[in-house]
Amino acid sequence: MDLAKQAQIVDSIHDTLNDFVGQRLKVRANMGRSKIVENE
Repeated sequence: MDLAKQAQIVDSIHDTLNDFVGQRLKVRANMGRSKIVENE
């Protein structure tokens, strides 16, 4: 995976997390392939 694609993925994760600012969340990996965000 090249660096630009990796940076793009990290940016998209940050954007996703920004949507949940202020909420209590539990984030866990699903076998390393995807992330699952659950409301507590």
